[in-house]
Amino acid sequence: MIYYRFLLLLSFFYIASAFPQEKPTLNDIRSAYESFEYRQVTELASRYLQGTDSLSVIEKNEVLLMKAVSHYALAEEQQTRKTFIEMLKNDKTVILDSVSVSPKIVSFFVQVRNDFLEMVTTEKPKDISTPVSTDKSKADIAAEVDLVKSRYELYLSGITKSLLLPGLGHYSLGQELKGSIIAGTALVNAAALIYYAIDTRKKESDYLSETNASAIASAYSAYNTSYKIRNSLISTLAVIWIYAQTDMLLSGNSVSFHAQSPVSGGSWVAVRVNFNAIF
Repeated sequence: MIYYRFLLLLSFFYIASAFPQEKPTLNDIRSAYESFEYRQVTELASRYLQGTDSLSVIEKNEVLLMKAVSHYALAEEQQTRKTFIEMLKNDKTVILDSVSVSPKIVSFFVQVRNDFLEMVTTEKPKDISTPVSTDKSKADIAAEVDLVKSRYELYLSGITKSLLLPGLGHYSLGQELKGSIIAGTALVNAAALIYYAIDTRKKESDYLSETNASAIASAYSAYNTSYKIRNSLISTLAVIWIYAQTDMLLSGNSVSFHAQSPVSGGSWVAVRVNFNAIF
């Protein structure tokens, strides 16, 4: 019976997580972007841009720019190109500021823009972007190292949280849906385990104190059933915990992020970290 209840609760949790969420606001997207939660930015931006007839071109392109930078930081080149093209469809004259956007991203955007305009016009436009240097100073490199350390500490914090509660680490690193599912499943399993641990102890006591010969077999059967369910729940919780830790380590093999450097006038730099090399 407990397995049916457990499956019912788990099914309810999955169904509840599948219901449509409230439409995010522009401030929600900005907040996630400034916190370097780039996977969350792409998801929020996609939902925000659904049915955007009432939005101005400036507002649309602001959201699309944050989405494009996030895709670039996640090493998703095709999605970055597609998002830049959406921006150009809204405004063919749009340019990127190399002060607030990474020079590499500006260079990539110029390439996409030239390809796009070459398809829609017979004359290839002149490059109107601000020339930028791809060379990095020692100060820029030092800033990137600081950013790597900061992001690495955030990743270690996520692992610690995952050790305490499976799924919490995923949630803190922006994988909110996966984290919620894992944490919810672990909590339901833990609650059932606590119940059956208490029930097993009670039924063991009832069995050991039973003096009626005709009732001893029934008492033992009840105790044995509760005992087996308790042990099954312990195994299930162990599997959930091991899966959460393994997935955290595997998903952290390569983490990309995009952050603003306090050096070189606040220019933006893109950093990709391979944590396996660090371990």
